[in-house]
Amino acid sequence: MITTAGFFSVLVGGFMADKFAAKSSVGRFTVLAIGLTLAARFLLPFPLVSSVPLVGLLLFATSFGKGLFDGCIYAAMHDVMPAEARATAAGLMTMLGFIGAGITTVVLPAIAVYTGLAAGFAMMAGLYLLAVVALLIARPMVAKVISGQESGITHE
Repeated sequence: MITTAGFFSVLVGGFMADKFAAKSSVGRFTVLAIGLTLAARFLLPFPLVSSVPLVGLLLFATSFGKGLFDGCIYAAMHDVMPAEARATAAGLMTMLGFIGAGITTVVLPAIAVYTGLAAGFAMMAGLYLLAVVALLIARPMVAKVISGQESGITHE
């Protein structure tokens, strides 16, 4: 069920990102923020939930939000990277994703020993929200980079 949410939401995220990008140069970054906000929103209630069906629903919703993010992250990166650096940037981004996933599989259980798994999920929501804040703060800079690329200004 959780995999299904991610499977479909990456398609929805990609579609949304293209539609938003057609209306605004930072449209894909808006979808990134929406996806992480949704994922965080549905991670936060975990400490309060004791029903197995509700846990499943929250995991489904969290995976859907994260899928929106994942569905447009590479396209968003391509919006701000010059063509000659896109493959390197994609490699670095993928590497950081693997590092983050690796750290999470070690740190989350370690935190869960002391605070419980639900509290660990809530802390993860906090990290997602920090990423949303970073995306929102970066919007003017992203718009400037995209505008420069469209007018032929290079990143030298």
